[in-house]
Amino acid sequence: MVSLKHHAKVLLVDEFENDKHRPGILELFRVTSRGGKKIRGTHDHQGVAFTLKIMPWFAAMEMGLKKQADRNRFIILDTKDIPSDVFGKVSLPTNDRLRDLGIRLLAVGLQHIHKARAFVLDLKGCQVENVPGRCVEQFAVPCGMLSAIHGHNRAMAEAFMRDWLAAWDFSAQAVRDDVNVLQEILTSEVILDRGVRTTVSALLNSPYAGETKAALARVGIRRVTSRKQRKEVLFLWPSTINRQLLKGSVFQDQMIDQYLLRLDGAKSKVQQRMDKMGSPYGITIPMTTINAFLGEPDDDIDDEAENERE
Repeated sequence: MVSLKHHAKVLLVDEFENDKHRPGILELFRVTSRGGKKIRGTHDHQGVAFTLKIMPWFAAMEMGLKKQADRNRFIILDTKDIPSDVFGKVSLPTNDRLRDLGIRLLAVGLQHIHKARAFVLDLKGCQVENVPGRCVEQFAVPCGMLSAIHGHNRAMAEAFMRDWLAAWDFSAQAVRDDVNVLQEILTSEVILDRGVRTTVSALLNSPYAGETKAALARVGIRRVTSRKQRKEVLFLWPSTINRQLLKGSVFQDQMIDQYLLRLDGAKSKVQQRMDKMGSPYGITIPMTTINAFLGEPDDDIDDEAENERE
């Protein structure tokens, strides 16, 4: 994979079949469409933060999208079989033809970028029956660009996207309300000191101390070890989360605790000290549930065997 640094490049990942690195790559690109900040450790213990705002292209015989958090973040384009009568006779474009096509597509994008961006901001908030909200958000980008190219108005752009989505089957990607709420929380933006922007999921993947701990506390989240359950849990303060993270979302001002309690292992009416915010009552969710949603590799771990060794 090339080093992107401060460049705008089309990111193509070929032969994305399963190996030990794929779960980490999927986790890396899970927040890229919204421009989420990622934090990574370095050998000198200084750490590095970077932002990716891109829709990468993956090619593989199978994509390995087992986690719900991944399935509704990808637009899957299945290739059709080559007809038997033309098999082995397909003429691929020359390098010059491909370069010319690329320049033409770039010109079209530059010409319509502002109108397309306005369409995307409108379309990604549409609620389409039987289509997960995250899928609507992903499809809003290509639909918005095509509508800008064809000269659609706002109503025509929405109708165009709805017609396009009607041709897809999202039954395998349907998301429960509790998963939707948790997804919205984990992908919400958090502003650190000095104006640095990141996401809740990125902070949870960082060492829980100092600035990370304080930033999560400000938005109503704390990572603690439960004495009764003897395991690490995530404490969520619904009122603060609603005010700080869900403003403008479809869950704003809703009773999100009713949704969150449907998650595996969730407990209600738990009191937790939140530094200067007192000791509010909220909800705890096991970190095993959170980690499974974030997509950390757990398929090959035998928990009982691991506990016996400890």
